[in-house]
Amino acid sequence: MRSDLTSPEEVAEGIYTAVTDGQDTLRYAVGDDAKGWIQARTSMSDSEYTPYMREIFKV
Repeated sequence: MRSDLTSPEEVAEGIYTAVTDGQDTLRYAVGDDAKGWIQARTSMSDSEYTPYMREIFKV
């Protein structure tokens, strides 16, 4: 696993928080990698974001 990605344990903690915190929050950012992708998504147009993510995931 890449060291710059959120670990499965961190994701599990995020899921647990989401289902037990009593909030009506729809989305939870778990890990710095997700926070970076969210920041990229909110700062780019669709036409910029799609090739950016394709490059990251090599698709």
